[in-house]
Amino acid sequence: MTDSDRMNGVVPGSDSASSDTGGRMRGGSRTAFLAELERLRADAGPGPRDQLIGRLGIALIVGGLIWVFVCFNQTAAQSDLRDQMEMVVLAILGVGITVLGAIVYAAMSVQRFMRFWLLRVIYEQRDLAGRGAEPPVPSVTAATPAAAAPETPAPSYGA
Repeated sequence: MTDSDRMNGVVPGSDSASSDTGGRMRGGSRTAFLAELERLRADAGPGPRDQLIGRLGIALIVGGLIWVFVCFNQTAAQSDLRDQMEMVVLAILGVGITVLGAIVYAAMSVQRFMRFWLLRVIYEQRDLAGRGAEPPVPSVTAATPAAAAPETPAPSYGA
């Protein structure tokens, strides 16, 4: 099963790989979306910038963890309280570097998914804008008249 099948809602093991199981795009928009999706997948892996950012995130995580480990070991080796507090502050800086690396790596990891999600939203909005002449679907609350609901009298206190 390909990623485009998952995005189109194709159930694994179904007899038709191109069946429409609830997608909102119609014919021309769907084919344009799939063509753009395939164009974006021309290269299978992430681009050089994405690889650099991912490696930077991993390096920050590893470097921050090493920094924290070294600082806490140095703290145990110090006899003066002021020197120990200095190492603790530096260890907290290492924790911050580790968290920053995790955020950078997570952002890089989510970036590709968000590109495909945004592409799908754009094509769905184009398709919906092209269908502008269709009447809106009535809601359940609009079908119930307001007069059908019984009015309850306001409570009178002390009357």
